[in-house]
Formats: sequence, structure tokens, C-alpha cells
Amino acid sequence: MLTLKKITAIYVVAAIPFAFWMSGAKAAAPLYTQQPSMFKKAELMLSRGEADSAIELLGSKVDSLQRRSYRGQGHALLCRAQYQKQDFVLAEAHCDQAVELGGINWSNLNNRGVMRFLLGRYEEALSDFDRASMVMLNSTPRSKRLAVDKNIASAQKRLAESQAYADNQSVASQP
Repeated sequence: MLTLKKITAIYVVAAIPFAFWMSGAKAAAPLYTQQPSMFKKAELMLSRGEADSAIELLGSKVDSLQRRSYRGQGHALLCRAQYQKQDFVLAEAHCDQAVELGGINWSNLNNRGVMRFLLGRYEEALSDFDRASMVMLNSTPRSKRLAVDKNIASAQKRLAESQAYADNQSVASQP
């Protein structure tokens, strides 16, 4: 026959998993279950050239996401959206956040390098491209590695051109 102790033990054992489940449900952010779909929608918008819509979808929500990696992904998408709008300064700021929050990821490093390249900061771009190349060395398809290598070559060329231009200007300004 069930005694009061046995009934209490059964109740406690049954209640513990339920309490954990409920506490997890209450602690979760409202976007937690919607994060992947939000990113998929933003990806689709960007593929259609709808940068403003992607920014509107992600803008206010990205920094409130619970997972650090999701915030990084959100900033990477915002970087791409600002790039489409040709706002390279704001795109770089989002790329910085993507690199900081998303961990060492060759794609985020490459994207930030592109923004810095477009802003004329070739040494910083080259540094990002080099880091991206090192990260992707053994884990990325050859076609993507070749694209980063092309970025490295372009940054090196522009850096050399800008240094040569600066040298010519300093020589021309001397009496």
C-alpha cells in the first residue's frame, strides 16, 4: 500500500522534470524559437536585394538575442545588408560585431576585410584576409579559398599603389 512518504517521493520525482521544463520555458527569450526563421527570412530578403527589409527585420532584435553566436550571425547579416546599401562604415561596424561575437570565422573576417578594403584601409583589410585564409586553410572548399586569395592579392596591390602614391606626393612636395 502507498504510504504518505511514497506518494510524496513520487510527486517530487515527477515534479522535478516538470519544474525544470517550466523554468526553461519562462527564461527563454520570445525570439528563441524564431531565431532560425528570422535569419532565413533575412537571407531571402538579401538574396532579393531587399536590404532595407532585412535591416528592419533584424535591426532592433539582434542585440537582444540570448545566444552570443546568434547575435554574431545577426550582425553578419546586417553587415551584408549595409554592404548592399553601400554604407561601408556601418557595414564595417556590424562586421566588427560579427567577428567579436561569432568567434573566429573566415567568412566574417573576409567580409570585414572587404569593408575595410572599400574604405581604403588596405593594411587592415590585408590583415583580415590573411587571418581568414589561415582559418579556412583545411576546412573550406577550394573555390572559397581562391576567393580569399584573390582578395589578398587585390589588397596587396592597392596597398602598394597607395604607398607609391604617398611616396610620390612626399617627393613632389619637397623643395
